Amino acid sequence: MYGRINYVILTLDGVRADAARALGNPDLITPHIDALCARGVSIRGALLSGGDRCFDRPAEAMMHTGRFLSGLTGEGEKIPADHALLGGTLREAGYRTFGAGRWRIDPEAFSRSFESGEIHPEGGAASASRCADLACAFLKDAGEDPFFLYVGFGAPEKGSDVPDRFSSLYDPSALTLPFGLGDTEKNRLQLRDAYSWISCQDEAAGRILETIRALNLEDSTMVIVTALRGCSLGRHGVFGDVGWQDEYVRVPMVAAGPYAARNDKGSAVISFSGLFPTLCRLGGLPVPPTVQGRDYSICLAEPAGHAEDAHFFVWSDKVRGLMTARSARIILRDGETYRLDRYDLRRDPNETDPRHEGDPVDEVLDSTMEEYSLVLEDRASPAARAFWGPNQRRKGLE
Repeated sequence: MYGRINYVILTLDGVRADAARALGNPDLITPHIDALCARGVSIRGALLSGGDRCFDRPAEAMMHTGRFLSGLTGEGEKIPADHALLGGTLREAGYRTFGAGRWRIDPEAFSRSFESGEIHPEGGAASASRCADLACAFLKDAGEDPFFLYVGFGAPEKGSDVPDRFSSLYDPSALTLPFGLGDTEKNRLQLRDAYSWISCQDEAAGRILETIRALNLEDSTMVIVTALRGCSLGRHGVFGDVGWQDEYVRVPMVAAGPYAARNDKGSAVISFSGLFPTLCRLGGLPVPPTVQGRDYSICLAEPAGHAEDAHFFVWSDKVRGLMTARSARIILRDGETYRLDRYDLRRDPNETDPRHEGDPVDEVLDSTMEEYSLVLEDRASPAARAFWGPNQRRKGLE
């Protein structure tokens, strides 16, 4: 029987799905996220939908509205007043709400969501430390009322401002280079800086997690650690955050607290539009009618037994695909020409060998992909119209 609980959501930046040692990268030093994994469930199939220009704004909007990518206005730049917000829904239910850090979507949605807080347009180590200070102060002053705490860490925009104590954790010469990254001093130093920033976020998150523990709130607080965009971190020879490969689409997601399995892993595919209804379900709250996403609470309680699902993936006007935790089927558009790439992520985790055999592109466009696009209403945005245009004309779906 579900009942009222507290919620904490922490979003990392500049990470891949293996954003901690416990999540698959043995080079990382992330003791706090590792400890959270040990007392919670890590989801391998947390997948993003890419907007026309970026991943993070649509992901944050989907998280806070529970809507599909196609159901957003300007990919989250504007949240209509009649669209329910997670924080606003919890406020109406008697929760104290607080937000801090990077906020990428409609600024008015922040004030509708949180009673108090602080938006940080710039990210980096100083912002992460400030977020931890504010979050810990909020937790200590929360009182008996249930609460919702949201913290968005943001990667530094220009260079690295990470203190030397994090850089000193890593020996560049000892790091395992990602697939496709050349073995040069510059690349090793850039990888060290990227890992240092992850350890910096781990420490800031750890201060929040330690405060929750010190206040004896672990058993009544659902903590979710995730990210709003992926990052290559040198994979395929680049350091970037925009693309359609696995490192950009898949992000970490760890959930620990009441109603979540302990020290477990799940392969269920989770979309960010499902976090809102999932948290409502766990807290015994009704789901607002504007929410479109699916409730994933069973994936947290029984991760091993939940069947893997498919995720309809969108990136700009060039790519549509079906992705699971173990495979990907990607349609790439160049003008009015389409190409189907299939990747078996178990056999080919670096996505080097697209297999073109099987169903022709037209058949895929006409059946499975079209079905997903219609169910998820991937027709309204300019990017969607550009992708589906030739097919819509042929099928009479304009």
